[in-house]
This record gives sequence, C-alpha cells and structure tokens, in this order.
Amino acid sequence: MKIIAPNPFPHVIAKNITRVLGIDISRVEVKTPYVGGSFGGKTIWALYYLHRQL
Repeated sequence: MKIIAPNPFPHVIAKNITRVLGIDISRVEVKTPYVGGSFGGKTIWALYYLHRQL
C-alpha cells in the first residue's frame, strides 16, 4: 500500500495504518512531500493531553 501524506511523521502514519488494517508494516510505504518547518506541531500534543481525538 502506498500512501502520500503531507505529514512530518511518516512512521506514525505507517504504524497507525498497520494497526487499523491489521497488516504487516512491510506492506505500507508512506511518502511525504516537503511540509515546511513544523511550526504548528504542538496542536497534536494538546489534543493528546486533553484526551481528545482530532
């Protein structure tokens, strides 16, 4: 499975996809185009600590 996602953490995407679909990580390839400097990356941690989903 090939996934293109504008995300600075392709390993997290691959891990979540394999967990949800129940497939081996070797079957998932995540390509990430350049997404910039990750200046807004703190939002996900706020959601984590508030125990909310995005």
